[in-house]
Amino acid sequence: MAALTYPLLAGFISPAPKNNQQVAKSLSGVRNADVSQILSYDNSVWTAISGDFSTVADGKNIVLSEKIPRTAWFRDFDGALKARWFGVRADGRTDDSAALQEAINSVLTVSGSYLELPGGEMRLNGKITIPPPSGRALRVDQFLMRGTGSGRNGSRLHFQTGSLVVEAPNHAIFDLHVTSDDGDGIVIRPTMGPEKSYPSRSMMQNVRAEDCKGSGITITNCWVYTMVNIFCRRNKKWGLEGKADGAYKLSCNGLNIIGGEFQGNGRKAPASGPSQKGLGGGIFTGRAVQFSITNATIEGNVGDGLIVDEDLRGFTLLGCYFEKNGCHPLNIDIGNDRPSHYALGPKSGFILNCNFTPQDVNGTPQERAIDFFDFTDLKIVNPQFYARNDSMRYTKAPIRIRETLEGQATGWVEGGIFLSSKYTQEILENGCGRFGHPSVIRFSPDTNLPGGVNTETRRFLVTMPESVGKRVTVSASVRSLDGAGKAVLRTKYRRGPSGTGVSDKDSNLSFRDAFGVGSISSYTAPKNWGGHAEISIERRGKDQADSLDGALKLMALEITIYDGHVAA
Repeated sequence: MAALTYPLLAGFISPAPKNNQQVAKSLSGVRNADVSQILSYDNSVWTAISGDFSTVADGKNIVLSEKIPRTAWFRDFDGALKARWFGVRADGRTDDSAALQEAINSVLTVSGSYLELPGGEMRLNGKITIPPPSGRALRVDQFLMRGTGSGRNGSRLHFQTGSLVVEAPNHAIFDLHVTSDDGDGIVIRPTMGPEKSYPSRSMMQNVRAEDCKGSGITITNCWVYTMVNIFCRRNKKWGLEGKADGAYKLSCNGLNIIGGEFQGNGRKAPASGPSQKGLGGGIFTGRAVQFSITNATIEGNVGDGLIVDEDLRGFTLLGCYFEKNGCHPLNIDIGNDRPSHYALGPKSGFILNCNFTPQDVNGTPQERAIDFFDFTDLKIVNPQFYARNDSMRYTKAPIRIRETLEGQATGWVEGGIFLSSKYTQEILENGCGRFGHPSVIRFSPDTNLPGGVNTETRRFLVTMPESVGKRVTVSASVRSLDGAGKAVLRTKYRRGPSGTGVSDKDSNLSFRDAFGVGSISSYTAPKNWGGHAEISIERRGKDQADSLDGALKLMALEITIYDGHVAA
């Protein structure tokens, strides 16, 4: 094939045709064989190429010439395939489903191309699928689609039925608006199987998913995904919903959200339901491995703000803003449901420098901002709690940490501030055994415990703040002063103003010779310590198991409590 090499004649096709059929008719009728390129009404450049193209001519992007023998006109483009070339009207009236699907399918067949959507509303009567490339999907295979913006004058996909279904393993979607009248707006579910791979480099930027009957965006079976400046608003379920499905049972291995807003999502519970808590909400993580959000706004959702899954392994929340989430006092800004099994619960969480303002539910304020079950290794640093006009405040401690298995929840709250003098409660309500920063109080009793008698040391007292964890751990080091044998030591825990006994923990120590050193350790975790704990050590010399005749010296005693709220 040899291309004709003559000057470009701008505006050769005039007046501007209204559709592809008119473009094709005008091109086919060009008589002048000296013309090598033509500029059409939509700024497309058409190039004349010699050869037999009768089997591939589609009348849209390859047009046979009727006037120049053995010549076809090829639409010439650099990268961008325009959806309008395939008949997409974006006039708010025409059903653009078939034309848009054809444009998407064509991008996958042209190396180095991407799809450019027109501005305006594309009415769609059925789902639109971004399919995976044929054969084995490689990491270098990527589908790219870009609109003209997500605002009022941008590119709008309006699904009267269906969703934008993204099955391409690697993809990038930019600058558009999506809504669905009967379901989810964008469904990310890459095709998986032996011949496909994870979407290891996929992203979405400057996209709005709004006013959908389902969730704005759902994500399933992804590997690494980044969302930048995503707006999910006024959707009836979740703004962003993670779903664990398919072969890998993950929503996303690593999901990173930067900026954006998740606002007005969810719906009120049926009036006949057991609770009137709002359902759905801003974000549900699903079963993600790593999930991070930076500088996003999560506000005004009818349901909860952000709910994490029981299987979440890593969670980071940096500089986010939470305000007025929920239509019921029990709705929360951040939290999780009680895990389905005692061994489950999210792991490794970090929440830094986030702001919280309560909802006013018909005059009844929201109870709490953060409410977690069974979160292992959770750090909440410098949270800020506001009031609305200094009258509408969180009515209870804005952070509550609970556990279904004693000792399972760990971590602590560091710093934090109430931005209203009307707050009188503690920042943290701690219902856990060892949620808190381990604080070790050390004593050097230097007390002798003789053999043959029961001898108790004096009581060692530690204060227990309101937000401290319920577990108290005691470790003691003792030395044999004379001979070898076995000694029985009892750690005695007492609580309350009168030193009411809580529990006794017995330990056996064996010494091979004089001046041997041994140690014991035990803990107990009653629900309420009443403000302090009193600890003593008793030598059970009269116990038959205590066979050491000589005395012991109690040399060191450590009492560990868990400071749930560490002051800034």
